[in-house]
Amino acid sequence: MVFGKEASGVRRSVGQFPTGDRDRDGERGVSTVVGAVLVVALLTLFWTGVQLGATLVAGHRVRAAADLAALAAASYAFRGEHAACDRAEWVVRGMDAALLSCERNGARFRVRTEAVRESGVPGFRRVTGRALAGPVHGERYHTNHSSR
Repeated sequence: MVFGKEASGVRRSVGQFPTGDRDRDGERGVSTVVGAVLVVALLTLFWTGVQLGATLVAGHRVRAAADLAALAAASYAFRGEHAACDRAEWVVRGMDAALLSCERNGARFRVRTEAVRESGVPGFRRVTGRALAGPVHGERYHTNHSSR
């Protein structure tokens, strides 16, 4: 009694497929190529998302630098515009940004800051911030700290 391929009486050489199967010679490696393309697409999408997130974080940092610089300039306003803007620049440099402008408008200071990322998506590397700060006016902000 003979079982298996020889039982049917059909002998095949290595690499031949039965006539009922599709010819798979043209399909070898297609899944690998499709998988590789999908992996590259997903990695590109992930990289773009990370870079845009880093740009968002840099934007928050630069806007915070502008806010703090404007407050610093307003608090040094009694020493003059030059001293106030020097203090604003000191604050901005401490936050790894650049001071673009510091202008006095009456009792208020308008500050613009900028940072440029070295890597990232082109067109999204430069982030800016601006802020306006001045003295607080009004009776409700003054408190009497004398002892009674």
